[in-house]
Amino acid sequence: KTPSGWIDVNSMVEPDTIEWRDMVLTNSWVRFHATTVTPPQYCKDSNGFVHFRGTMKDGSGASADITTLPPGFRPPKPVICAGAHDGGQSSFQILADGTVNIENGGDTGRQELDGVSFYAWQTPISTGGGGGGHDLDPGSGGGALP
Repeated sequence: KTPSGWIDVNSMVEPDTIEWRDMVLTNSWVRFHATTVTPPQYCKDSNGFVHFRGTMKDGSGASADITTLPPGFRPPKPVICAGAHDGGQSSFQILADGTVNIENGGDTGRQELDGVSFYAWQTPISTGGGGGGHDLDPGSGGGALP
């Protein structure tokens, strides 16, 4: 139910279509399986969150860089996100320059990206007056959350 009446959920569509982009993998990382597994990809939703999905393998080292995200998909300072691999957990580190690597617990045999998400902080929120921005975005001019 909305303020204007009932809506049939079967006819609803997503307000924004998410565009998944293939990661350009580095340091020997490759897609886990060419036909049955989602390739390593990333997207940014309408709220500014970046999401990863897919599975990769064969990196040249557990802490080797995986990819570099383009501007608009990067956090302003390093972010650590939980990930998974065959038999355990790992931590992905996303740097302000867009570099993505596995900080600890990495497994080069099979590394899962599904569920890795972070806020890119690159879309300032306007508070309607001078100064703009909010406390979570250090480059947006200060201010408080609306």
